[in-house]
Amino acid sequence: MAELEGVAARLAAERMTDEDKQRIVDAHAACQTAAVTFDPQKYYETNGEFHAAIRHAAHNKMLFEQTELLDKRLSPYRRFITFQPDRTETALREHVAVYNAIMARKGDSAEQAMRDHVQVLAEESLALAKACAFETQIDFVDFHVEVRVSRIFHQELSHC
Repeated sequence: MAELEGVAARLAAERMTDEDKQRIVDAHAACQTAAVTFDPQKYYETNGEFHAAIRHAAHNKMLFEQTELLDKRLSPYRRFITFQPDRTETALREHVAVYNAIMARKGDSAEQAMRDHVQVLAEESLALAKACAFETQIDFVDFHVEVRVSRIFHQELSHC
């Protein structure tokens, strides 16, 4: 997911329209408001809107569809991680890095910032699974398959 969201951020920086830019600005502001008001549920929702706005601004249908599917699959983990102490504050700082890079139309920086941000979810989700003694073998296989697939499509998606 980190690879795919990273590509989406890079493409958004390169391809966003004025309408896309406003959608990202509004979603980012909503995330900040939810964080400042200490509303984890609202932050969870606005976080999803921020990521969706970036994926939409990439103007790549296949990338959008695949990231939406993965986002739904990872939603339970993301929801749990979002409600962890201090995670909202950390995620907001990560969002600022992504946001600033996209607004500056710095595709490579946006890609790296988004990859770093989303990678935290993967790491924290795996740690959670281990801590709860969940069966993680399938999760590890799925994660590695998703990373391999995302790397294969990375170059092709950039040219769509």
